[in-house]
Amino acid sequence: MISWCYMKITAPLFRFFSEIEVWTRTHPLAPVFPLTWMLLCSLISTGPKWFILAMLRVFYLLLFASLLAPAWIQIGWFYFTSENMRRNVQYGDNPRNYLDIYFPNSALHNRKCPVVIYLTGGAWIIGYKAWGTLIARELIHFNTICVTPDYRNYPQGDITDMVTDVNQAISWVFNHIEKFGGDVNNIYLVGQSAGAQLSTVVMLRQFEVADEESRISRFGWSCMKLKGFVGLSGPYDIHSMQNHFHHCGLHRYMLEKIFGDQIADYSPFSLVLKYAHNYDHKKQKLPPCWFFHGKMDTSVPSSSTVDFSTALARGFDTTVKCKIYAEKTHTDPIVEDLLYIGKVYTEEEHFMSDLVDIINGLEDIEDPRQRRDNRVSIQSEQRSRYSFRGLVSSYPSCSSDLMCLVHPRLFRIAKRLNPF
Repeated sequence: MISWCYMKITAPLFRFFSEIEVWTRTHPLAPVFPLTWMLLCSLISTGPKWFILAMLRVFYLLLFASLLAPAWIQIGWFYFTSENMRRNVQYGDNPRNYLDIYFPNSALHNRKCPVVIYLTGGAWIIGYKAWGTLIARELIHFNTICVTPDYRNYPQGDITDMVTDVNQAISWVFNHIEKFGGDVNNIYLVGQSAGAQLSTVVMLRQFEVADEESRISRFGWSCMKLKGFVGLSGPYDIHSMQNHFHHCGLHRYMLEKIFGDQIADYSPFSLVLKYAHNYDHKKQKLPPCWFFHGKMDTSVPSSSTVDFSTALARGFDTTVKCKIYAEKTHTDPIVEDLLYIGKVYTEEEHFMSDLVDIINGLEDIEDPRQRRDNRVSIQSEQRSRYSFRGLVSSYPSCSSDLMCLVHPRLFRIAKRLNPF
């Protein structure tokens, strides 16, 4: 009885408090109050109108999170207690240079698995590696390792610091992921929102260097080694979107603080125009690229993805595919859709389905029914093979459905209150 209590209660609590202690060192919790004060001062300096608008968005975000609290508690339990992940692995010497690694059981038995490096968004201000838990939690069911790096946000760092951190994180994955069962020749780079912009920038800036050896020497990795790139809901033309961000609540002053006078240097669309047709096709090449966006996205218009993917296809000799989801918002593909896990593998208008198809080589199958059947068979096989001790549901009949703990009416209200 004592042993059972220790294994089921004491051990998870010990891991939880150990995680909190590590978090105080790895995440900038020590300077959290000074950083918050700096951010508030920046918001106040934009004027009362924009400060109130920003606080309203924060208020709606807190309401959104509160309505879905049962689901977040379950996800948090998985994050802090799951034995299928390593938290706070250091990849650099700067603040927040830590990443989480989620891996399936097969990775523990010397079987090489495909790897997804998932860069979360957050308007360059509120990003954090734990935001990728929902996607990572699903990818490990498909024998895929998911790495979610953290990187400095404003006001702790500017865009230059963010790109430096992302470069270091990707380099670390290429150099160390084999120790965790990852296949270094099967790595996908996936970015969402600001993470899509940053990951696209780090790829395109490699065209500053002509040959691969110099590229690896300078950046620590080569984009030619990537199996593919996936961009979701990304702002790719920062220069032309300044007014849009301003009206959405990200004041021009804040954007200037983040990007300084280097918007063109860190705008993917500008980099495409800079390097297109002026590179060595034999020595420099981008990996296959897939772009996804929701038509109902108000934070970043879907035209950003359409225009950028078109320019990329014209300027570079690589495979570029673009898909627009008719009824998806900015967060639907990474939050709301994933809360109904059972729907992921049967819907074609679902980012997780598309990502699974890309990783498993199913996206070229023209017949949607055959593609769906293959996807479901892979999912069923993986789910039957793995047991996740950290994932607990109060309703056995819907153990794979996080939303079984949230009333559908509350879910609909939460979607309406989502400020993104």
